[in-house]
Amino acid sequence: MQVSLLCFDVLCHINVPKSQLPAGATLLGTILSSDKTNISVLTGDRVAHPLLISLANIKMETRLKLSSHAFLLAALLPVPKFVHNNKWMKGVLEARLIHQCLDIVLEPLKQAAKLGVMLSDPWGYSQYCFTPIASYIVDTPEAAMLAAVGGKTSPITMAMYKEFGDDFRHEPRTSLTTLAQLAAAASKADPSDIEAYFREAQKFCLNGVHLPFWHDVPLSCPSSFFNPEILHHFHKKFGDHDSKWCINALGPAEVDFRFSVLQPIMGFRHFKEGISSLKQVTGQTL
Repeated sequence: MQVSLLCFDVLCHINVPKSQLPAGATLLGTILSSDKTNISVLTGDRVAHPLLISLANIKMETRLKLSSHAFLLAALLPVPKFVHNNKWMKGVLEARLIHQCLDIVLEPLKQAAKLGVMLSDPWGYSQYCFTPIASYIVDTPEAAMLAAVGGKTSPITMAMYKEFGDDFRHEPRTSLTTLAQLAAAASKADPSDIEAYFREAQKFCLNGVHLPFWHDVPLSCPSSFFNPEILHHFHKKFGDHDSKWCINALGPAEVDFRFSVLQPIMGFRHFKEGISSLKQVTGQTL
């Protein structure tokens, strides 16, 4: 990101990296995170989307410690209950509200990403910093909503659910591609006419949001700041697919035997009775 532009050197006939930032400036990648959470216990159905913010230049070991307070609460995004009869209309209204709230809350961050901001470093010196979105930690359904695509469409590539099994990687869904599709839909229907606009947006596998919150954040693209979700993309994928393929190929008895004779390792779970009969696996052995 620091050297994302290339200028052509006529004398040497090579591509020389050139930064988009002013001389002496630096990047402070911003990490955002949100998830629907119950904010009240035994006092009614009170839920919200807590929006957390952190910096990418903090070490992972430090960021993951609760005592470090590396993630700060920026806002509580509302989860309203709409009275419209159509379920898809409720989804469009909720997605538009979330994007509008994020657009308002993240406005200072956008200005810092566009114009830069002077911040103090740990030694007390002032640094000229730019704050693009480096990562947005969400689950897969919310990533699709924030990327302004439909629920059965990849938020980071141009693939639909029918193409998820392809043996090649589809081209990335860049912000320019999505914004061009939104402009094409807006040319056919007024975004304020939600039903008509949603029908046009569906032709591009979009969810009806006409102004995503990330449309004016420099150096920030959903295809890059939506990272793989470890729980579902790795752990659950292994349990739901890879392990079942192995069990079907070798047989339950053979797979269980091979796991049972593995040498126990301190800090790792040892399945002395195998894995073929497991129904649910937790993330940590206490």
